[in-house]
Amino acid sequence: MLPIAQIVNKSSYSFFTSVNSLQSCPLSANNYGDLMGTTKHSKLLILGSGPAGYTAAVYAARANLQPVLITGMEKGGQLTTTTEVENWPGDPNDLTGPLLMERMHEHATKFETEIIFDHINKVDLQNRPFRLTGDSGEYTCDALIIATGASARYLRSAI
Repeated sequence: MLPIAQIVNKSSYSFFTSVNSLQSCPLSANNYGDLMGTTKHSKLLILGSGPAGYTAAVYAARANLQPVLITGMEKGGQLTTTTEVENWPGDPNDLTGPLLMERMHEHATKFETEIIFDHINKVDLQNRPFRLTGDSGEYTCDALIIATGASARYLRSAI
């Protein structure tokens, strides 16, 4: 049985409101075109294309749930702004955030996760199926994983 909704990161409920400053993000996927006028339904929809979103997609795809992942404005999440990833097991040399996110993207698509580049700006979780409205179309789903990530909060200098 699929969960009703899973909140992956409880600290962030805004749906991709930050500006995408990474025009050269290395992630790529099939262009699904303009969905306006149609409603796309899926068993499982994942919001967010950071590590949590792609990990959820891989596990869901391996369980034959045919997940659909909507990237949001910041494709690849916060890791795309990280120059060095030194705490990733199994890859000790010269791993960058964008490279790691490209690998996660490839892993998810290997298991046939459908990836849609869209920005969700309205959700209805009161009725079933859940209904989401994006810039490029409308989506419904039986289960929803919200993996919209986090924003860095820097410490102020104590000096």
